[in-house]
Amino acid sequence: AFEVIAQSPHAHLWDLLVAADGRPAGVLQLPAPLAVEPGAYELRCELRGHHPFVAELAVAAPGELLRVVARLTPLRRRAALLYGLVFAGFGQQYVGRPRLGWALSALEFGGLAAALAGELSYVNRRDDYEALYDAYLNAITADAIAAAREAAAQKYAQMEDAESLRDTGLIVAAGAVAVGLLDAWLRFPSVEAGAGAVPAHAAAPRDGLAPASVHVAWIARF
Repeated sequence: AFEVIAQSPHAHLWDLLVAADGRPAGVLQLPAPLAVEPGAYELRCELRGHHPFVAELAVAAPGELLRVVARLTPLRRRAALLYGLVFAGFGQQYVGRPRLGWALSALEFGGLAAALAGELSYVNRRDDYEALYDAYLNAITADAIAAAREAAAQKYAQMEDAESLRDTGLIVAAGAVAVGLLDAWLRFPSVEAGAGAVPAHAAAPRDGLAPASVHVAWIARF
């Protein structure tokens, strides 16, 4: 069995996960040991506002006692903000919100890609426009003047479109960074105190796992 012991006022927020079936075993303090068979297990402790602690345990035989000291590193709001400044979404990855993190990263990457494409297109079309404008100034006949003017006007419109694409891309990228920083600041995971409810299944034997006398003691320290 796994016997879970915690020394923390916030221990009720921990989730103990067993990789045998991937389902949560309950929250601390558990009312009774969890019955397991000898074998290999992955135990995971999670506390809001901290990096998760993961340990690979091998229970060799009944009667074996395994003692693991879980030391969780607290998350830092400053680190989340700094990561968000490096690239949008990195702060959300740091605090454990990967979906939002990837979405913000995609927005900034897409915005920067669009801005780069717009800038390259703007430079090329500006050079073409300057050449067409010179041709317009040097045209002699009325037909040549009209043709050069029309071509220069079309190229100028394309140049404006490229400039608009560049500016829009920069705005999207900057907006992704701003949203990520605001989210990291306002929704930073803080530790909550108080007595937590214990799930009814926490003390029940796991499905498919026979009772054993193996004990694993977890001591939560900060």
